[in-house]
Amino acid sequence: MPVSAATSRTRRARKLSIEQKRELVRLIVTKERTSLQQRIKNYKSLRGAQTQFHRGQKRNRYLSGGNQSGKTTANIIECIWHSLGTHPHRKVRVPNVGRIVTGSNLEDGIGQTLWPKFLEWIPQGSVKDVKYFSAGVVQRIDWVNGSRIHFMSAQQKDAVFESATLDWAAFDEPLRRAIYDATRRGLIKSRGPLWWTFTPLTEPWMYTDLINPALSGDPGADVYLLNTWANAESKGGYLPDESIKEFADELSEIDEEVRIYGRPKFLTGRIYPGFDRDKDVLDTYEYSIAWPMWEGVDPHLAKPHAWMQVVITPDNDIVIVDEIYSKMDIHALGDEINARRLTDTGVRKNVVDMVLDTPGKILDWGREISPYTIFAKKGIHCTVPPKVNRKEDWVMAIAHMLREGKIKVMAHCTRTITELENYRKDLKGNIVKDFDDMMDILGYIVTMNPKFQYRPRIISYRRDDDS
Repeated sequence: MPVSAATSRTRRARKLSIEQKRELVRLIVTKERTSLQQRIKNYKSLRGAQTQFHRGQKRNRYLSGGNQSGKTTANIIECIWHSLGTHPHRKVRVPNVGRIVTGSNLEDGIGQTLWPKFLEWIPQGSVKDVKYFSAGVVQRIDWVNGSRIHFMSAQQKDAVFESATLDWAAFDEPLRRAIYDATRRGLIKSRGPLWWTFTPLTEPWMYTDLINPALSGDPGADVYLLNTWANAESKGGYLPDESIKEFADELSEIDEEVRIYGRPKFLTGRIYPGFDRDKDVLDTYEYSIAWPMWEGVDPHLAKPHAWMQVVITPDNDIVIVDEIYSKMDIHALGDEINARRLTDTGVRKNVVDMVLDTPGKILDWGREISPYTIFAKKGIHCTVPPKVNRKEDWVMAIAHMLREGKIKVMAHCTRTITELENYRKDLKGNIVKDFDDMMDILGYIVTMNPKFQYRPRIISYRRDDDS
């Protein structure tokens, strides 16, 4: 029976002395360390967009790529090059401080995606220390040369992205505007670079405010389109050609444009381009509790419940002042709504009515009575508006009001802000059923044509001499 090469090597190893075995182990470890040290130096970018992205000299670089096109790897290589000061196409001062933000949550975006890829490319002996979040996900890399990388997630609140001084920043996958703005502020002093890798599925503001200007000749930014076929084995990549073909065959024509070719088609159909964070989002707003307020609620069995509270100003403007977007028991939702109707001093606000999206009137809600009845038993009156093809009407009305500055939103209403920026139509002109819960509620409120009606309570005084 023929002996395999592995078996032959094992037999030879057994004949070695203890000292020879130690020397063999030392040589193997040295070879592995050398391989890790040299891998980043031997990195070869894919032809085309990935190479152009690395060589780009503009301050902002956006790499829009299909799934598995190599965009995240390109991002991580940039992070390591900048941290070590070894970028082959840029002069980088070290030590420096950088930030990489994932559009996903900590576990998926950092723990399952970014960090494993970092471990593939970090040179042996270049890291001094690694800090972790309480969940065990990497939070910071301290390099031997004094540089530092902070890992962050879109799951974190807007405030944590503020008050940082950065030398460079990297984003992976689409992010909300507030994270971008806060990070840009952190780069003001250094005038450092920012690069972004993503598959353009969400956040239409990116197309309106970043991608389209870059494609139109923005002197400070470049866009590179990286398609999945660039990472095919036939073109020097690592994905089997047949696997890419099978994946592409399962996609619609629209999906293929985005998921294979990285073309930001989905981002062009933003319904409310007139919404502008800079002018429409308010950090503070003072109003009288006597002003009329309207609410809307969209309860769900599987999805998070959505609730919105607005105040009508004397100019008949709408200011969105509170929201709930959370999974909870329907009874708990009713209790929370009642709590939100009280001020900090326990005074009840002037709520005129609450519109209830039509799923709320369906009986057998988890083998219980309907939310309509549940809310009624908690003293919350609801109006169920009729659905008679009114969506296009309220969409036009809201778009007009935004253009005229007649709708504002408080900064803490983050779900509403996200939906205003992501509410969109597909290439066929249909409204995408995503990021639409708060938008439907706002639409129902607008169709109720709420007006400012201030009825102060009249107090009678009796003079003593009138008795």
